[in-house]
Amino acid sequence: MALIVRDGNNNSVTLKTTAQIGEQTPHHFIDGTSAVSGIISINNDGADILDVYQSHLYTTSASMVNALSVLTTTSNLEIMSAPGASLRYYITSLSISNASASGFRVDIRDGSTAFFSAYAAAQGGGAVMQFPVPVKCTLNTAVNGSLSSNISGCIVSIQGYTGS
Repeated sequence: MALIVRDGNNNSVTLKTTAQIGEQTPHHFIDGTSAVSGIISINNDGADILDVYQSHLYTTSASMVNALSVLTTTSNLEIMSAPGASLRYYITSLSISNASASGFRVDIRDGSTAFFSAYAAAQGGGAVMQFPVPVKCTLNTAVNGSLSSNISGCIVSIQGYTGS
């Protein structure tokens, strides 16, 4: 089976796939690296593929993001700057680690709206979260973080990708 799609310049792109015998899905790209089922869509530049039915990500490395920051205050501090006009972050995972002698709460925000909060125990406490469906952030908005109290260091790592 072949899927014919059009990129942002209306050029045809053919994706050859295979299907399991007797079933309509799942389809697998012949390169063996991408398994897709359900509806797929390609963004306006034809570079990124997102399996909307199963919410699995297939993307180019150019749109992937990985940010590392150290938070020390209750102020809302920028972890990832706004990605640019017509772009947003899709957060797939994050981790927090407490390097201080005190426990606290960490809030990760889409601009000023918290989408993840966790308590980190003193001296090495933390949390790891892999979102089953990526968190879709607001267009052209920074990802920020804040703590419930001022401390000596909370390490935050966030992974995801940019898209429209």
